[in-house]
Amino acid sequence: MKHLFLILVLLLLSNTVANAYCPTAEEFQAKSRYFQSKAISMMSSQSSDLNAAEALLDEQSRYLDSLFPNCMQYFRTVQKPDCRRLNVLTTSYYMLDKSKQPAAKNQIYNMLLSLPVSCESEIQATKIMIK
Repeated sequence: MKHLFLILVLLLLSNTVANAYCPTAEEFQAKSRYFQSKAISMMSSQSSDLNAAEALLDEQSRYLDSLFPNCMQYFRTVQKPDCRRLNVLTTSYYMLDKSKQPAAKNQIYNMLLSLPVSCESEIQATKIMIK
């Protein structure tokens, strides 16, 4: 029974790390273009499906809502993170509700302390942007 529990815990942890994906700026822009082109396509089609439009809005909201926590998890769990992804973390910070930004700022500052020295210029830019 202990072994089964341990296996389940390991699976949950590995799944959490696997889901902690912070996109590159290019991937984020591509996803934004995807949502935009899909919306334009829906608006230009003769049969406007309200359910499809709501589904697209829900998909976009889920994606944008997941950016900050996923990027934070990415930088906390990846041993050698791609420092350029801090741009997306900063963008996701600005998309947060204003009431959530102070706590998020503290999380970012604490996380920045653990990044490698090779990320110094990106760290400084992030600090300036969220100041």
